[in-house]
Amino acid sequence: METLTDCIEFDSKIENPDTFEGQEWNNNMDAPERAKFIDWLFTQVEAGKAMMYDARFQKTDWAAWQKSDSSFTDLAWVKRNIKAIRFREKWTYNPETYKMEKTVLGFCPILVKTALDADSIEYIAKSTPLFWIMPDTTRQAGDKFLITKKIASDAVILNPEIKDTEWFYENLEKEKRIQFIDKLMEDVLQAKLPIYKAEKEVYPLADFKEVYHKKYTYTIITENDESKDTTVVRQIEHKDIFGIRFMEAWQIDTQTFRFEKNVYGINPLANMYAAQGDFMGFSPLFWVFFKEK
Repeated sequence: METLTDCIEFDSKIENPDTFEGQEWNNNMDAPERAKFIDWLFTQVEAGKAMMYDARFQKTDWAAWQKSDSSFTDLAWVKRNIKAIRFREKWTYNPETYKMEKTVLGFCPILVKTALDADSIEYIAKSTPLFWIMPDTTRQAGDKFLITKKIASDAVILNPEIKDTEWFYENLEKEKRIQFIDKLMEDVLQAKLPIYKAEKEVYPLADFKEVYHKKYTYTIITENDESKDTTVVRQIEHKDIFGIRFMEAWQIDTQTFRFEKNVYGINPLANMYAAQGDFMGFSPLFWVFFKEK
């Protein structure tokens, strides 16, 4: 196994109103399992069973946390509005199969509040980290609490605003990121890895190559006022790939509070551009799945 990063921090959505039938697990947990996990976590934290830290990673406790913000006393409201979890993780991978393994260093429930912007024109979402939970390595492992059997969780790995944050916030070290992406693309294009559109839908390599080397034909007007068709080929580059979508199962140790993730698929996320460089949005490229689940 090779180390991709010793630390990356990112937010995973656990409530996504834009999911659709057949992909309810896309950046989303079912409402009952989400509520069950949040209720269990808050019960453990309130009872002092988990190692609790504030946003500055100073050790804290339940009483101090509730005093830090008057809205935190309304626990029902807080729980309803936890829509993401922030993770700090170490990532390693098999350079042949790209099987990923994650070590969760800590996690933090994220409260998402909606409010009018400064001009009172539109509503914007504001994310507030509540508290960090770190695994207690001094305790013996206990029973596992299954959080979800399946979730597709996005992680940003290229942060253009790194100067305003810790270097590892939604960011991988540049050299390792480029090496990982370039090697993955090379192995896919050389048919060393099978790729999929979905879990049971093979993605023909020829079809992907048409996306990877996208041809655009458009008409221009020459100096002589004549129409002329021009073809432009845009190739996806490592700088276009800003994230990875992981297919995972989540559980947590009820004694150590070690958050465990079993990764069984990865999917690069790329910014897509039109012929003349206009941004068209982002797109998942392909799934690489691993045999073991």
